[in-house]
Formats: sequence, C-alpha cells, structure tokens
Amino acid sequence: MKRSSARLPVVRSVAFIILSLLVACAATPHAGAQNADTIVHHAKVYTVNAKQPWAEAVAIHDDKIVAVGTEADVEKLRGPKTKMIDAGGHLVLPGFVDCHIHFLDGSLSLGRVNLEGAKDVADIQRRLRDYAAKYPGKDWILEIGRAHV
Repeated sequence: MKRSSARLPVVRSVAFIILSLLVACAATPHAGAQNADTIVHHAKVYTVNAKQPWAEAVAIHDDKIVAVGTEADVEKLRGPKTKMIDAGGHLVLPGFVDCHIHFLDGSLSLGRVNLEGAKDVADIQRRLRDYAAKYPGKDWILEIGRAHV
C-alpha cells in the first residue's frame, strides 16, 4: 500500500495538468482559428440571422466572414497585421452586389451572341458561326458585350 500511496501525488499532479489544459482549450474562443485579415468594428451589423439579428463587429479571413458578434468576441481574432475598419456606429449590411441590368435591355440581350472577352477577330467569327448554327432561322444576329480587338 505504501507503494501506491507514494504515486498518488504524481497522479494527482498529472490529472490536474491534463484537466487544466482541457479547461484552457475549451475556454479559448475560436481555438485554432487564424487571425482575421480585416475586422469591421464599432458597427451596427444586421446579420439576417433570426437568432442573432444584430452584432457589433465582423471578422474576415481569406475573403470569408469568420466571425460576427460583440466587439470583445471579434477582437480575439485580431492579429498584428489585421486591418481595422471603424464603422463609426454606422449600419453594416450583408453583401449586396448590384449588377445594374435594366430589365428590358437585359432580357433582350439573352437572345444575342455574347462577344464579351473575345480575344481577336477569329474568336468573334467563331462565336458568330456558333450562334448562327444554333439559331438558323434568324435573319439578324445581334451582339452583346463589346469586343475591343
């Protein structure tokens, strides 16, 4: 019995260290997460999330939103190279991309040959031949997307 009781302090110490490490890892928010490239803070962020409709800050890494939350939560992802954007209490909304197509013109352009990005005259000619073969009954071939060759 003396032999096993001599090991008791060592076992307790090892157990305490392991337990401490587990608690520290579990308590660290975003454990293993990389630093944000950009943080937008001092903001009124509308999240479009019914469970958390509003937040104070947003962290971005590799062009993706990696955290949305309170200033304190998002600040934990700040690194020495993180770009900080102070929104000054203004509204921040999810990414809206306005392609700015006028409905009628945009709809009509769907029936035209697309010359956007044509590399040379041969490319334009190929696209026109392909379009004419696909729509043989059309008297006129109209284009969209100016080709600057």
